[in-house]
Amino acid sequence: MGEAADVDLLAERRPSIVRDELRHDRLQRDAVQRILGYHPFGYTLFRMRTSTRTLGSLVGGLVALAATQCSPAPPPSNAPILPPVEVAIAAPPPVAPVPTPESRRETPPAAAPSPMETALREWERKSQCQDFDYFPNGGIQNFWCHRPARVTLASVRELVGAAIFTSGPHTADTLQLDAANDFGHYDPAFVRALVDKAAPSERGSAAQKATQAAYDASMKPLAEIFWKTYAKSQADKECFAREKTAYANLIAKKKLPKDYYERWFFFMNPHFCDKGPEKSFKFWMDHGFDAGVDGNVTKTVVGFWLRRSIDGTMDAFAVGLTKLIAAYEPDLLAR
Repeated sequence: MGEAADVDLLAERRPSIVRDELRHDRLQRDAVQRILGYHPFGYTLFRMRTSTRTLGSLVGGLVALAATQCSPAPPPSNAPILPPVEVAIAAPPPVAPVPTPESRRETPPAAAPSPMETALREWERKSQCQDFDYFPNGGIQNFWCHRPARVTLASVRELVGAAIFTSGPHTADTLQLDAANDFGHYDPAFVRALVDKAAPSERGSAAQKATQAAYDASMKPLAEIFWKTYAKSQADKECFAREKTAYANLIAKKKLPKDYYERWFFFMNPHFCDKGPEKSFKFWMDHGFDAGVDGNVTKTVVGFWLRRSIDGTMDAFAVGLTKLIAAYEPDLLAR
């Protein structure tokens, strides 16, 4: 019989019997659910029981579950009560103090350009001299001829605060450049102060960047030859010392030939410092000539270094030259 028939049958009985029967059904259903662990087939089995009301049907249902490999789940176990766990609460990050007007520090202003940097930006294309103009590929005198009109011996002396020369043919405001057996001896104090006050700003500074183009256009060719000749004088000190001794002796005896400096045209040639008899012009032509370093400028710059070695200011000038190259051509220092 079906479920509807059961309901009709119960309706015909006395109310008390019906209540007892329903209570009995609920108890049976609860027992089945405890056994089957609320398995999805549990309710179907219960309906089988209510339909047949025989224990045999219930046993048959359990056997059917076993045949389909669906075993009842174990009853839920009571979960252990864990002790409370204390969780550390991270402290909030510190709040940066708001700077007060007194604590605010303004970025220091960029250093002002040095006098050399200011003058370099004004270096003129027009020469003040009547000689043939090789600028910017000429020598020391050619470079000086292109200075700004305001750059004079007097203004340089005022800037440095010291006399320029201790002896020689020059006057306070005039350079005597054609003296046969004499030259101006720089005051060492003047050179040190000049390097200190007129040296360029460091590489990467605003002033250096602002004057890089002016350096490249006006000073670079001459500065590179100054550096290369100085480097060779330090690499072959014996050779440089021989040249210095011969040059100083001729000046002291007032027997310096007018074109003596022409010999330094080949100073950068690797064979210049070879010991032995003087080499012919043909030899130089066949063996590298001026070694790719303009000999017409080299001969005047070597003369400058020899005179600075004689008057004792070579090292101070070299410090200034190193600062110049480090600011504008640092790669040249490593060559």
